[in-house]
Amino acid sequence: MFSKAYLKDLAERAVSTFVQAFAAAVIYYGTVDLTTLKLAAIAGALSVAKSLAARGTRDPESASLVK
Repeated sequence: MFSKAYLKDLAERAVSTFVQAFAAAVIYYGTVDLTTLKLAAIAGALSVAKSLAARGTRDPESASLVK
C-alpha cells in the first residue's frame, strides 16, 4: 500500500511543518500553551492530508506534488 520511502517522506514533511508552525505560534503568542500546540497540530495534519492527496500524482515514492 504505502512504501517505506513514501512514509518516511510524509513523516519528514509533517514533523517539519509541525515544528515550524509551533515555533511561529510561540513567537507570535509569546508562550507555550495548548493553543500553540493545537495550531501546530493542525498544520501537521494539513501537511499529512496534502501528502496523501499528492500520492500517485507524480512519483509514488514521494509525498510531493512536483517531480
